[in-house]
Amino acid sequence: MIKLNKITKEQVAKPLIEMLQEQVRINNLPSKPYDPADNDWIREMDARNRGEEPFQHVDKSRWNFYNREVGNPFNMRDEIIENCKNPPEPMIEELVVREKEDKIIVGIKNEYTSYSYFVISDTVSENGHNIINVRLADLGYDLYNLDSGNLDMIEKFENLLKVVETENQYFEPRDSANYQIVYKYNN
Repeated sequence: MIKLNKITKEQVAKPLIEMLQEQVRINNLPSKPYDPADNDWIREMDARNRGEEPFQHVDKSRWNFYNREVGNPFNMRDEIIENCKNPPEPMIEELVVREKEDKIIVGIKNEYTSYSYFVISDTVSENGHNIINVRLADLGYDLYNLDSGNLDMIEKFENLLKVVETENQYFEPRDSANYQIVYKYNN
C-alpha cells in the first residue's frame, strides 16, 4: 500500500495559527465609544422588556453562553451601558504555540488567562490509516464545536481544514470537538 499526500501536523496547524493571529490582532485594537442604543445586548433587553420575542438581537447560544460564563445580562445593564460609553482598554493578547510530546497546542494568552483552542497531533487509526487529529479545547470548544459553537466560527474553522483536502485525503468530524484528517491508501 502506498500512502498518498502525506501532510504534517505543522501544515495543519499553520492556517489555524494564522486565523488566531488575526483574532489576536483584532482583539488588541482599542475600542471606540458608541451609543448604547446600538449595542445588541441593550437592544435585546429593551425588546424583551417591551414583551417582544427573545433572541432578536442576540442569538440563543450567545445569550446562554454569556449568562453561563459572565452572568445575567439584565443584572449587568448599567455595566454594559458604561462599557459602551467608556470602553475598557483591551487586555493585550498574544498567540501561544507550544509543542508538547507529539502535539502542537495553539491558543491565546492574556495577562489573566491562557486558552488552548486547538490540539493537533499525528495518530494511526485502528484500520491503519494515518490521521492528523485536531481536538478543540477550552475556549476553542465553546467557539468551534458542532453542538454549541458559533456557526460562523465553525464554518471558518472547517474551511481552514479543507485546504488540506484532495481527492485522496479528507477531513471529517469525529464528534463535536474532534476532527480528523484521514489519508486514503492506494491498493
